[in-house]
Amino acid sequence: QYIFGKMYCAQKVSGTLHHSSLSRGHACRFAGSVVVEDGAITRLSPHSGHYIPTQEEYDALQRDWRDQGLDLSRAEIRGLVKEQKLAAAARGGGAGRASPDAVVRG
Repeated sequence: QYIFGKMYCAQKVSGTLHHSSLSRGHACRFAGSVVVEDGAITRLSPHSGHYIPTQEEYDALQRDWRDQGLDLSRAEIRGLVKEQKLAAAARGGGAGRASPDAVVRG
């Protein structure tokens, strides 16, 4: 069972603020992007650059939030591209450029 704990959000500032800054370098359970408009999550994405969650972790995050009463009905739930990121990393291309702005710590 997953319990995700507190969520920390900030706008990424290249070279200054990244999701690892939000957890002060400690381990996190999930990192990605979330867009909130008028108090509602309108987009959720597991893409964070180098942190690559599993589909199980992504599904568990959504399930945990729904179980806690979070309404994701207006949210565009973006897909996971773990396999593409792993293939790029294996080729030496890195994980690509992403704009993480959320991290969840337990």
